Amino acid sequence: MSDESIIEVSSFEEFHNIVSGRRGDKAIFRGVKDADNHLLIPSIGRLTSKQRGEAGFASYERRIFQLFKEMALPYLRNPPSTDLEWLALAQHHGLPTRLLDWTYNPLIAAFFALEKTSECACAIFVYRRIQTIDVTSGIDPFTITKVYKFRPPHFDERIRAQQAVFTLHPNPQEEFKDSERMVRIIIPHAARSSLKRALNRYHIARSYLFPGLDAVAKEIVERKSIEE
Repeated sequence: MSDESIIEVSSFEEFHNIVSGRRGDKAIFRGVKDADNHLLIPSIGRLTSKQRGEAGFASYERRIFQLFKEMALPYLRNPPSTDLEWLALAQHHGLPTRLLDWTYNPLIAAFFALEKTSECACAIFVYRRIQTIDVTSGIDPFTITKVYKFRPPHFDERIRAQQAVFTLHPNPQEEFKDSERMVRIIIPHAARSSLKRALNRYHIARSYLFPGLDAVAKEIVERKSIEE
């Protein structure tokens, strides 16, 4: 990305002003905890040859995807009807795929950027004006030639709460860059605490994004440390 696509903010107000100006662009957002070293590479593309074993990339990707479909069926009342829906389900449950997770809500992206303690700057990627694909179209996600956006079916409350959306990548081993339609907002380390407190005031917290008692307990502990 060019220097013009990078913006640094030092307050919640600055961040809010920037993302508010992107509403007309139908933007999506991705928060990352390390602004300097995080590359936009889908999880399947980050696997090493040692992790894949002797299989080539394409055969390994297809094989683990097929195994997931076969082994997941007994757990599903209403299994997905297309490979794109299957990919979303697999990604949601931790299988390495050619998808990247994003959200329509910039505050949720900021939460994921700021959630874990870190000594480095974090970032929120803003991606604009991307073509949306119909999740029921029957397209083969392994033969696409450009990046698409699609909204997954609401498999559970977590996807709904996080306002989740995915990008689907034709070359998942390559870093995704688009200097014309992407902006990276940098939050320096010194501003992390104040922005995290601001998100807390807006109730952008773990118990909202990860419905369940485990998230409630973790949020209470974290909120206590923030208030102190």
